[in-house]
Amino acid sequence: MSDDINSDRYDPTTPEELLALARHLAADPSLDAIFQRVGLHKPFNRTTDEYHRVIASREAFAPALHERLCSADNTFLAEALARRLHAGLISSDVDALAFLADRIRHVQAESASSRLLESEIKDIMKNLLDSPFFEEFEGYRRRKAEVIKADVDPYENIDTFVSDQLWIYGLGGRGWSQIQRIVISFLNRLWFDKVLDLSPPTVERMLESPGEYLLLGDDELPRKG
Repeated sequence: MSDDINSDRYDPTTPEELLALARHLAADPSLDAIFQRVGLHKPFNRTTDEYHRVIASREAFAPALHERLCSADNTFLAEALARRLHAGLISSDVDALAFLADRIRHVQAESASSRLLESEIKDIMKNLLDSPFFEEFEGYRRRKAEVIKADVDPYENIDTFVSDQLWIYGLGGRGWSQIQRIVISFLNRLWFDKVLDLSPPTVERMLESPGEYLLLGDDELPRKG
């Protein structure tokens, strides 16, 4: 009985299956304009038929993947790889499978974390600067004394931003706390006037000493790339 229960809680999806799906999406001519628009770090538009076309292509090619336990996380991961394949940033199967193996999910409650690439952190910080969440944060920062007196949490709406980044970069539940801590690390420096801005040079400088600047454990420090 225990074996049956365990099998019900385990998703057998392989990196090879996700690579095949990612290749299909990246090469689908009906999705070419969409991948051109979103690039590596823009979200798919869910208010038009844009993302419905991605889903339709995905389900037509690999319907079995959508019935599995961790399908939401793993199909997002295939989409994240498809972005990289479409942009020509990953060209070898070895690199593609390594990307997938680090982020694929087999158990919904697993506690493992995936390690972001430095380039992804830089992209996430660019996304942050363009986000409604950062606009709100900057409003709080301009009224810092008032906000502190009123005991307002300037990070209260961070969840929506983090959720979008998990989807874009294919991290699923394995990246939530990591992205949240990275973003808060940078914002704390800005809030306490330790940095003047969050421009690319500032982000680059902080990434040169992640152990000093980022609120991460040793097993979560970003990978080169």
